[in-house]
Amino acid sequence: MKAAIITIQDINNYGNRLQNYATQYVLEKKGYKVISLMNSNQSGNVYIKGKVKYLSGLYHSTFFAKYIKHDMRLYNFILFDKKNIKFSKEFYNKSKQYKNLNKKYNYFFVGSDQVWNSSFHHAKRLDLLEDIDYDKSISLSTSVGVSRLNDKDIKSFEKALPNIKYISVREDKAKELLQPFTKSKIEVLIDPTMMLTANEWEKLEIRPNFFKNKNYVVVYCLGDMSVERTAFINRIAKENNYEIIDLMNSSDIAYTSGPSEFLYLIHHAKLVCTDSFHACVFSILFDTQFYVFEREDKLESMNSRIETLLNKFALNEHRKKDYIEYSINHDYTNVYKILENERKKFNLFLDNCFGDEK
Repeated sequence: MKAAIITIQDINNYGNRLQNYATQYVLEKKGYKVISLMNSNQSGNVYIKGKVKYLSGLYHSTFFAKYIKHDMRLYNFILFDKKNIKFSKEFYNKSKQYKNLNKKYNYFFVGSDQVWNSSFHHAKRLDLLEDIDYDKSISLSTSVGVSRLNDKDIKSFEKALPNIKYISVREDKAKELLQPFTKSKIEVLIDPTMMLTANEWEKLEIRPNFFKNKNYVVVYCLGDMSVERTAFINRIAKENNYEIIDLMNSSDIAYTSGPSEFLYLIHHAKLVCTDSFHACVFSILFDTQFYVFEREDKLESMNSRIETLLNKFALNEHRKKDYIEYSINHDYTNVYKILENERKKFNLFLDNCFGDEK
């Protein structure tokens, strides 16, 4: 049996690549042959020819440290995709191609990630499974990411959702927004990345070449960094003699990190400071202390994903709204009990989708 994954393919986003891998991993454990449909110019396989050879030559160049951090980051993302993600050979970006897909695959999974968030990703017909047979269509922990829908979103979902047989989303708010458009019961599931254990993720880790200090705080903020937030993180680092590793600072050597290096850094950090959903997820999985901030940018608020995560696992004390007090201690004992139940719920959803077929 063959299953196709339809998701965003962003070779500059750790969570995106890791959730793609996780979905593939989970479905393969269920006994399916899994392919991620190439549907974006961001997909690593689009760049793979020539680019890897070019970057490999630059890796030991004297210009590396100063001039090619962005290219080395791209290089590490591409290598992760090449090693770990199974992509389709064909590039799907035209509507006329979509109907023929029904003949090739038994199931189609859209998600997870923010495939249905129009604030930054405009869903295509394929993302909404519009040309896919009803019995083959599944939304797996798909994220809307926003707290309200615009008129265009409403029209798209009114048309598409009644034709998707099984629907699960990642946020409580997404269920509230989307349930009116379908008679199917929408389930709220954990992100596929949480279906893998820390030991399973550890197998993908790569210790970064630049790694020296075992005592460090990881900073991974996708939104803007205020002066107050920066000062707060600097104070924590100074008072605890931690090095700061900033994964979004292009002048920091850590900026070259790919998904495998990201896993290692989160796993071994003393503290993670972030506004990223997946940085929170991996901090939980690796038993790492973390603080999560509100996203500081002008985009429609995408905090509903994090709200659901923190509420589900009773971790709201990790939400940092002020920059005064902090603690480097934590206890996830109850979190892991909740996680086991959520994993069972996820598996039950998949088993229901598959029925007796294998």
